[in-house]
Amino acid sequence: MNDRAEDGAAAGSHTSDDAAEAATHQWRVRSQRLAPLVDGVEYYAAVRSALIKAKRQVFIVGWEIHSEVDLLQGEEAERAEEESEWPDRLADLLQAIVQARPELEVRLLIWEGSSMFALERQHLPRMKRPWDQRKRIKLVWDKDTPPLGSQHQKLVVVDDRVAFVGGMDLTKSRWDTHEHRPADKRRRNPGLFPTFGDPYHDIMLALDDEAARRVGEWCRERWRRATGESVDPPETDGASGGDGDDPWPERVEPLLTDREVELALTEPDYAGREELRQVEAAFIEQIRAAEKLIFVETQYLASGKIADELCERLREDEGPEVILILPFGCPGKLQSMAMDSRRDELFERLREADSNGRFGAYWATLNDGDIEKPFEHSVYIHAKTMVIDDRLLRIGSANLNARSMGLDTELDATVRVGADERDAVEAVAGYRRRLIGYLLGVDADEVARAEKEEGSVLGAIDSLRGGERTLAPFEHRTPKPTRDIALEIGLADPDRPPSEEDAKRALDTFAKHIGKRDKLRKALSVGVGYARRWKLALLGFAVIVLIAAIWRVTPLGELADRERMEGVVETIRESPAGIAGVIAVFIALGSFGFPITVLIAASGAIFGVVWALVVSFTGVLGASLAGFAFGRMAPSGLQRRFAEGRTKRVAKVLKGEGVLSVAVVRNMPVAPFAVVNAAFGFTGVRWLDYLAGTMIGMLPGIVLLSVFGRELGKLVTDPTPARVAQAAVVGVGVIVLAIVAQRLIKKFAPSPVEGDPDEADDDDNPEQGDDADAPGGS
Repeated sequence: MNDRAEDGAAAGSHTSDDAAEAATHQWRVRSQRLAPLVDGVEYYAAVRSALIKAKRQVFIVGWEIHSEVDLLQGEEAERAEEESEWPDRLADLLQAIVQARPELEVRLLIWEGSSMFALERQHLPRMKRPWDQRKRIKLVWDKDTPPLGSQHQKLVVVDDRVAFVGGMDLTKSRWDTHEHRPADKRRRNPGLFPTFGDPYHDIMLALDDEAARRVGEWCRERWRRATGESVDPPETDGASGGDGDDPWPERVEPLLTDREVELALTEPDYAGREELRQVEAAFIEQIRAAEKLIFVETQYLASGKIADELCERLREDEGPEVILILPFGCPGKLQSMAMDSRRDELFERLREADSNGRFGAYWATLNDGDIEKPFEHSVYIHAKTMVIDDRLLRIGSANLNARSMGLDTELDATVRVGADERDAVEAVAGYRRRLIGYLLGVDADEVARAEKEEGSVLGAIDSLRGGERTLAPFEHRTPKPTRDIALEIGLADPDRPPSEEDAKRALDTFAKHIGKRDKLRKALSVGVGYARRWKLALLGFAVIVLIAAIWRVTPLGELADRERMEGVVETIRESPAGIAGVIAVFIALGSFGFPITVLIAASGAIFGVVWALVVSFTGVLGASLAGFAFGRMAPSGLQRRFAEGRTKRVAKVLKGEGVLSVAVVRNMPVAPFAVVNAAFGFTGVRWLDYLAGTMIGMLPGIVLLSVFGRELGKLVTDPTPARVAQAAVVGVGVIVLAIVAQRLIKKFAPSPVEGDPDEADDDDNPEQGDDADAPGGS
């Protein structure tokens, strides 16, 4: 990683020697194709297309990830479902490509973050769950950051042949169309309860050739720092799979071709590594070199050094126009305290320097600038892009704040075109006009016409403003209560790793302002996490409570008369044929996939605990034997077909053929009860071991569910508030005990087999063991 190019791009007439010196060591590499991808609708489809063609190596590096995010939405998803066998959901897609390509390895390196962002992120165990059994999909939590710093780069590399760099993570609340409709149901977030993201604007850049290889090298270096594992570059020759040799995403036309790309880094002074401020130096050099136009989209404006450079250009009589597009503000209280007040201060500096009327700062509104509910009716600008004179295009992860210059890790890509390259200049201008047009609700040609008529970009924007969807000038300020408690800028937005004392002071300040609402939201988030795992049980409980309430207030209650029901149950108990009939129905339903937990709870509700244990235990064993016999006697062809489905998950976690292994699988949510029974029949486990393991593994659950069922039965016949509360307490107790039992089993039982059992290379690579798959944090 030390073979960096000797110098950055040539500085403009305004570049001083110290800025030129600081700009050295940027990587300068060739890319045959370059394509900006505007908004999630373009980027997510492009990255899916490239992943489908991966052969040997995929890196996904980011600030955040969500395993359940859908890469296609709406009509695009429906069309892909008809035309392609590849799934849209990220977790499913990565599993599918790894299963299809024996040589392919996928590595995900995600910043560990801190408790401040816990509510914004997917719960780590849930994130890992889809990939737990895939040795060739490795997820690592990256802790290689100084205090208060973050790994802010957003990178995806496929086989070192295509790379994506920019500001967008593969996570929730990022996908959106160019229209940014206020109530677009396609922005539905993953999760148990339906939530929808707000309008969101971001940009990535697709690169190939030498540029993609360089970004791949950087990903491998970051992986080495985080894990200690050195990863070789991919050798794609002879690799199997892939829909064609070229992983460049389908339907993505390059904006430019055969260009030199400058890759600039921010690296903090940390862990004995040299500080790199290439991102900052490049910004300074590029701003000083501008002649007519500096156009910037950024999430934050908080860097005093960058603001000073812009002020100098605005003071010049013949300097460039400076146009900044930012979000209305930060929706989070802490972010607003840290960034919005600073933004307002720097805007004042820029306005004072603008003696020639060449400065414009805008936010994207969807309701003509009404600030009553701005975050519901504006576009959140998360993009980090800059265009200089339509001859320089820059896209990356760095904002115009101090931490992007020296504390966070960043990577920005810049490409330049010559003034005499008319087609290339027009292509960059078209990109810029497209961005402006999306936010103004007009097309790029209309922006070009307005620029020609008005003689400036600022004039064009002002002439096209006025619709519901438009760019509104920044006329509002941070609310006074937020200004009054604003964090000092040295803590909120440091440009270098802070001292231990500064970091503690900042964290204490953050904690002080979190408040009760955020604590309640955190508790709700934890509750929702458990609800996802137990949603069927909770839904069933809610349905039973509803039925009890209906029976309580309608004539149906007569059917639930306690004496009448007890008489029916007593008749069944006293009749051997009655008990046998109930058990036969239990076995039949359990064998054909009816939820076994519902059957056990129903037995407890009807018979009480003692008789329910008799019925449930006998029924469970009978259904287990029936499924096992089916699996054992099924033709080999049918077994192979089943082995490719959900039963394959059982084989992965079945370490051996002993009693304990069977008991462990019985307490792991790998597949439905009936599927597990058949899967055991497909394996070589012995009958006696299977029966003993089933009895040991199922007995605790049968007891717990029988008790729970008894309480539900009482609730149906006597649905008083006291009964509802008692049933709820027992239900919660059952869930808690089940979670505890499952964790104890995972802790003390033999570890399940990892990886695909049919992968020949697993046994040949002992170094890719459990430690390599372990995340970098909790």
